[in-house]
Amino acid sequence: MKGFYKGKREFVMKGEYNWETKGKSGACRATGQFIKDGEPYYLVVVNGQGFSEMYPKEGNFIIKKDVFDELLEKHAGKGDASIIELFNKKQPPAKNRTPINEEMTEKMREILRLRNFYIHKETKDKLYFKYDRTDSSAGFMFDKRSLRLENRSRRKKGLLGGMVEAELMSRLREELLELPEGYRVGKVMKQATDMVNQMMGQ
Repeated sequence: MKGFYKGKREFVMKGEYNWETKGKSGACRATGQFIKDGEPYYLVVVNGQGFSEMYPKEGNFIIKKDVFDELLEKHAGKGDASIIELFNKKQPPAKNRTPINEEMTEKMREILRLRNFYIHKETKDKLYFKYDRTDSSAGFMFDKRSLRLENRSRRKKGLLGGMVEAELMSRLREELLELPEGYRVGKVMKQATDMVNQMMGQ
């Protein structure tokens, strides 16, 4: 089992919710809990002869820095022994996932209703909506936990079409979170025109 432990890289957590979307693989391998922004953690790399046969469902993982440091100290700095102890235990379920924001979800439903969008699917965590019932695109997604909006359409759009949909996402986000005016197609077009005119000496 030589070479089982290939090393670790230390990071500080940023964008904790992106890790939550990965499920168990995005949580600390030892505690099962999601690592929160600002917390130090390791990405531990495992590989080596016989590894896949011994632990076919395991692979590289993240773990809270202090937890892994304690394991290494317990095993006199031996990474292989530390990892084997981890992999011989079932990962606990996460209990600190970002909760669903029911109030903001209801607010988004009302915004979509007033703008005549069609909610074509809803899951525990997400709302999926389109322009209307006849819209054949993948549409848009609202995440009830992170309050993130996403354009799911992969169809090719012209430059203006993409800009219009970017403005739509901006407007929905502003209305939901009561933010100041953000991205606007007209504003971008004017800035581009002004820049060209300046370059042309006009």
